[in-house]
Amino acid sequence: KTNNNFHVSLEAIKAGTQNFSDYTCVGERRFWKLYEGEITDANGCTAIFAKRWDSKAHQKGCEDHSQSLTTFETIAIQCYNKEGNLDNMIFDGIKEQITPPSLTTFQTIAIQCLEVYGFKRPTITQLITQLKKALEFQEDYEIWEPKLPIDYKEIIKRSKTPDIYNDKTKKDLYDMLSKGILLQDDKVLFSLGSNGERNEMISAKRFSYKNHLRKWRSLPESRFPKVAEMLYISNLNIRIKIRTQFLSPCVNYKVHLIFKFCGSRKSQAKRMYVNLKYKMGNESLNAYFATLREDGWMMIELFQFFNHKKDTDFEVKHEEIEKLKEVQQLLKSTSKTDKLSPSNMKVKKVHMTWFSLSEIKRKKDEMLSAKKVVYNSSNVGIQSRFVF
Repeated sequence: KTNNNFHVSLEAIKAGTQNFSDYTCVGERRFWKLYEGEITDANGCTAIFAKRWDSKAHQKGCEDHSQSLTTFETIAIQCYNKEGNLDNMIFDGIKEQITPPSLTTFQTIAIQCLEVYGFKRPTITQLITQLKKALEFQEDYEIWEPKLPIDYKEIIKRSKTPDIYNDKTKKDLYDMLSKGILLQDDKVLFSLGSNGERNEMISAKRFSYKNHLRKWRSLPESRFPKVAEMLYISNLNIRIKIRTQFLSPCVNYKVHLIFKFCGSRKSQAKRMYVNLKYKMGNESLNAYFATLREDGWMMIELFQFFNHKKDTDFEVKHEEIEKLKEVQQLLKSTSKTDKLSPSNMKVKKVHMTWFSLSEIKRKKDEMLSAKKVVYNSSNVGIQSRFVF
């Protein structure tokens, strides 16, 4: 129905507006009143608005009342179909691209703007608020959702309180994942890097220990409630068994050891000479330099490997950390061999937190902190202590 082909009798209008009763009056001015009603025809019920003008405003002296109704009374009727019209006005291509919450928000405020009476229409502030809300829904769909991991819903289910994330926008979820959320009884910290790389830090509580010479400490700078403080590290045998079931197959990875020294003197050096001796199978290896991370922990690369399949196990046996030295100067000789000018650093104990598996190419990281590490307490010296 349109205004061009819609015709209705005066009797039907009277019936629909209860004979222009004050109960159905929704607005008035000096020379007219506006009535809201509903009429029934062959096609069903149709909502109408009828504007009834005061006959004295147009013609005076009309003696026949019925004639004044038909001749001198102007009735303006506005009708609309409550279903379908707005949908028909929206371009089909946009419907395919717009996210449902954004479309629903836009439709709701648009319908309110079509109200005949000004007092029923939204204010400018309300209109802007709802349009911003519709835009935020669309930005969530187009910008922020693609930045989330494909399996982000499954990741969230592994947290202690997954329900708190239900009402979060995709942008909120991205910000929270970037900062890191705790999973699996708060023993795994999952986070996203700036380029979308994945990081997992596994708490020391998940490691298994044979060496009882350790203490559990709370450190404010740690994301976990407790870290393990190993009391002696001289000639300490540490067996680290790492499973790669959570890593992507056919990807190159780096394995790092993350730790922190503690004592009366704290080093500000960006790099430290540690000469970590360890074994991979029957192969003896050395890692010479530890690098200071932005969070204040030290990181030393142990190994690189190519993950051929989804489930792969390998062991790293930590044998010894030599006397610690700060790197004060790094020089290049003519033989292209690095020479060090070190100074001794006294360390009483060391804190270790997690082991890190970092993807080389795609930058997908998995941080492992220490309950998949087995410690052998034989031949333990009394030179220094650490925590992880």
